[in-house]
Amino acid sequence: PNGVVFASAVAMTKPVSLADRLWFQRLVQTRRFSIGEYSIGRFSGKPTVVLGYPVLDHTGRLIAVFAAGLDLERLQRALLTIDLPAGANLNVIDSNGTVLIRYPDPEKFAGKKMPENFLVKTMLTQKEGAMTKVGLDALPRLYGYKTVGSGVEAIHISVGIPAQVAY
Repeated sequence: PNGVVFASAVAMTKPVSLADRLWFQRLVQTRRFSIGEYSIGRFSGKPTVVLGYPVLDHTGRLIAVFAAGLDLERLQRALLTIDLPAGANLNVIDSNGTVLIRYPDPEKFAGKKMPENFLVKTMLTQKEGAMTKVGLDALPRLYGYKTVGSGVEAIHISVGIPAQVAY
């Protein structure tokens, strides 16, 4: 409950604390499942979003936290098995406007905060919808987008299809 890792699937060479992570602080405060922000995993060294679950005793006191890092590169590879039209793109964005997953060109966008981009701003303020706009790569596309979850733990997903393909 203090954030110090006492067991890990990955060998630890020194003590590690997760108490400074926002997802952990939210979990301790709310005693509820928590989803983290984009980060580089302290164990994996890879782009990660941590999922945390509280372990409570019969009085509701926090006694431990289960945490699992979701490897964003691996998730992106899995998502790319979806058959998208030629020239389409896929964006997964957290509630801070940070790009978690991007296809194509993940190296250009993943991990970057882009809350002022029109597409990202729209995704952050509206739960779902469709629009034709210029996207992160400056090309006009028809976008469909949807929010999963709520508040700081929401994930925003969009798929953009080139306007000439869509119409």
